[in-house]
Amino acid sequence: MPAAILVLSLIVALGCGSATPTVTPRPTVTATPAATVPGSTPSATESPTDPPTGIPGPTEPTLPPTEIPLPTATPTLPPAQAVEMPFVPVVSFWSTRESIPMAELSSSATAGNVRLTADDAAALGWSVPASAIVATADDVRVAVREAGVLGVLRATDVDQSVRALGIDNVNLFGNDRVETNAEWPLLATVQSSETWDQSASWTLVAAGDIMLDRGVAQQTTILGKGANYLFDGGTARVTRVRCCSFYNYPYPDVERTGNGGAMRELLTGADITMANLETAVLEDAPFHDSGFTFTSDASLLPAFVDAGFDMLSLANNHSRDAGERGLTTAIEHLDSLGIAHAGAGAGNDVFAPAIIEANGTTVAVFACNGVRGPGAVEPSPDRVQSMSCNDGSVARAIRDVRPNADVVIVFPHWGVEYYPKPRTYQREQAAQWMEAGADLVTGAHSHFPGGMEDIDGKLVMYSMGNFIFDQDFRQATMMGLVPEMTFNGSELKQVWLHTTLIVDAQPNLANPDTDGQFAYDLVRDGSRGLLDY
Repeated sequence: MPAAILVLSLIVALGCGSATPTVTPRPTVTATPAATVPGSTPSATESPTDPPTGIPGPTEPTLPPTEIPLPTATPTLPPAQAVEMPFVPVVSFWSTRESIPMAELSSSATAGNVRLTADDAAALGWSVPASAIVATADDVRVAVREAGVLGVLRATDVDQSVRALGIDNVNLFGNDRVETNAEWPLLATVQSSETWDQSASWTLVAAGDIMLDRGVAQQTTILGKGANYLFDGGTARVTRVRCCSFYNYPYPDVERTGNGGAMRELLTGADITMANLETAVLEDAPFHDSGFTFTSDASLLPAFVDAGFDMLSLANNHSRDAGERGLTTAIEHLDSLGIAHAGAGAGNDVFAPAIIEANGTTVAVFACNGVRGPGAVEPSPDRVQSMSCNDGSVARAIRDVRPNADVVIVFPHWGVEYYPKPRTYQREQAAQWMEAGADLVTGAHSHFPGGMEDIDGKLVMYSMGNFIFDQDFRQATMMGLVPEMTFNGSELKQVWLHTTLIVDAQPNLANPDTDGQFAYDLVRDGSRGLLDY
């Protein structure tokens, strides 16, 4: 069930270190003629090949020192006490396994094929060989990552670097999780200063680029399938790979394999669901059967409510494809539907995050555009603009909102098309945002599933690839990532990567053990040197 959305417009006073939430109507903006914006689909003069090295990227200027006072002393942890703790089997982050039978877990422990600490083995009452015992929870995570063994951790010690398994198909994490500690099948009493409150958990599902014109409009409007069709996907597979598309790339033949509605279940099951709306929006929008101008009809937007979307980013290189009117129409209709948005607005609203409540946790989501070199944005009450990733405003806005938000997320549109690895400027910006107080970065634009990076224990997903698009000339552009992320309060605990395969503009889930590995390989290649797991 989607989160209750608190749609606020935060007036972010950049440079003064404060932000006062207010509920204000969006100003009426006079439309300007459409600007020609280069498209994200390759043209005859823009071949979808890997870019040459040395492409300069925008840089973020030196930021002022943080205005948040640092603590003067390290907080003292409460004394250890007897608490009931869930224990969780964990495997490598890249494993595709989802659950383990309790009988298999017990026998694996007895045989010495599980790594855990001596205290945890004693708490569980397990008799395990000495070779299975490690000193700390961190040693368990290292063994799981480097040796590929099965580990067991306290729920409080689970983090995003490992994959938590269900037990007998009962899950502590994810959309389909238990609601209380008591429902989890592996509990034990331990002496600990930390406790686990399962009722404080919530999930975020994110998706990449959504374009509703061209081949997508052909399916929804010309063929009359309707906008809800886009979110009704199930599972799909690659039947063969052909050579070659008109861009001289091998491309796959694909087919659905059933399980209709599985995608909608994933989207609606999260507490927060968000994506990037990579199109201008108009009433009675013209249909483009080719080219690089994307305009989508406002009548398609109610389908996003039915699919469980809570937030859409409006900061990208196609949101102004119909000029200012295409952006203001999107804002007006999303407001009327109760869908939060970020990355565009008049006046200081351009810097405002979407504020969403998820199970008692206040989440601020910023969106920014780093494509085509948008420079410094000067707020104007008479002009709707997009927030820039490149002028330092994101870091300043994060500092302003940080005292009022439990979790801060940045959703940038950035990078190089058809390339899985981040550029240097992306890594520098992500590090500055984390230093300013961001907890998570989920990016888009490259049309490929892209690399990930761990920055001081915080995750950056540089590109989730295409979610709804018509780029069927290459397998990488037909596949994307939909991460299912579990937080406990303000802490990110799990990231499960779902791989998708587009069939006739509709995203379907790809089997991670077969076709989905293609997307995993792109992510791992793009993450080389950036992750230690």
